[in-house]
Amino acid sequence: MGPVSIEGHYDGAMALPGLLAEIRKAEAAGAQAAVIACFDDTGLDAARSLAGFPVLGICESALITAGFLAQRFTVVTTLERSRILLENLSRHYGFGGRAKVRAADIPVLELEDPSVRSDRKTPFPDRAGA
Repeated sequence: MGPVSIEGHYDGAMALPGLLAEIRKAEAAGAQAAVIACFDDTGLDAARSLAGFPVLGICESALITAGFLAQRFTVVTTLERSRILLENLSRHYGFGGRAKVRAADIPVLELEDPSVRSDRKTPFPDRAGA
């Protein structure tokens, strides 16, 4: 159920019914927490409203962790439309002035595709190691 990847608001909306169904199933099976492993924290607020246990989003968790480690940091995402969404989330989570979001212009599914050249997966070679 839902899209094969989430790369913006529309995909996130289409994924929400399946995500919430999985949260319900997890709770019924006795889960004590859930992690939404999509970096745009798809459905996080809805899942938290539904669940009787803690629900974490990896974007929120990553920004908080980075905030403990550095005053300023960069988030590298896939596509431009995701960059805008993540900039909004960064502001929402209180890191708008500290987090710079950059788009690599690589669709999510290409990251797992072995036929895609590896140099395409490292779009910021001038910043490697920085």
